[in-house]
Amino acid sequence: MSKALAKRQKAVILYATETGKSERYAKMLGQLFSHAFDPKVSCFHRRLRSKVMSTPLGKRERFEN
Repeated sequence: MSKALAKRQKAVILYATETGKSERYAKMLGQLFSHAFDPKVSCFHRRLRSKVMSTPLGKRERFEN
C-alpha cells in the first residue's frame, strides 16, 4: 500500500481569497484529489511571495491582501 501512495502524482492547488470561500473549496478539492494524487493546498500569496492583480467579476478592482 505504501508503494502505491508513494507513486501518486503530485498536485498543487493554489487559492487566493478575501472571504475564505476559496480556501474552503481548495481544501475540499484537495480531499477529493487525495484519492488519486498527492495534493498540496497552499495560499497563492504565501506560495509565490508576490502581489497579484486580479479582476473579480470584471470590475478591475485590486485585492487588499
